[in-house]
Amino acid sequence: MNEYDVNRILKRTAFVVLCVCWAMVWLPPLFVAGSQTSLASFVNNVAFKEGIAMFTVVRLASQRTSAAHIGSVMAILATFDEAKVLPCEQDPKANQLIHTLIQLQSMVLKSQNPAIREWVLSALRVKSGNSAEQVQKDLQRTGLTMESLEAFVGYSEMSSPWNRVELGDGFHEYNVWQEDWMLLQKILVAAREQVQVRGETLAEVFARQRLHMPGAVQ
Repeated sequence: MNEYDVNRILKRTAFVVLCVCWAMVWLPPLFVAGSQTSLASFVNNVAFKEGIAMFTVVRLASQRTSAAHIGSVMAILATFDEAKVLPCEQDPKANQLIHTLIQLQSMVLKSQNPAIREWVLSALRVKSGNSAEQVQKDLQRTGLTMESLEAFVGYSEMSSPWNRVELGDGFHEYNVWQEDWMLLQKILVAAREQVQVRGETLAEVFARQRLHMPGAVQ
């Protein structure tokens, strides 16, 4: 992603945040419970036309997600984009990937399912050792990081969540299905291979992209 792309995303982000603030005040009364139309579906139908970054900001903001959590998902997508493995906007897989990242983040941060919480901690232990519990707590503040995402994807190869009913149910509760997970895994592995060719890690690319996204610590 070059400087022009970064500036374009930042300008869109600023515009979208203003629109979302307006929408939260005026639109909710129009979408009553039980209606076939909702704010979420309105966002999905309109925002995706303007690009992945815009779509992500609006959708997460409509769920009252913190800026840091919005920025973390955007930085992951930007990392995949820099690695040239991000599906194009017209590809249904782009929407599927965004949905999976958003829902995975929600599951990791919010799930009270004991099997999910233990699986998450076990994955982080493989990556971070004795500091795994602190890393798990830090995710509440930072949202998903590339290191944590790599930990989850890597651990799934050792302990697949789809081989245990209680884990599968925990993922399904957040609308993450096996085909979603396989897509995420495929894209992450492909991105890793691409950045390794030039002597970088995904975590390094993510850290650089994170500086340009909402909720960044300068």
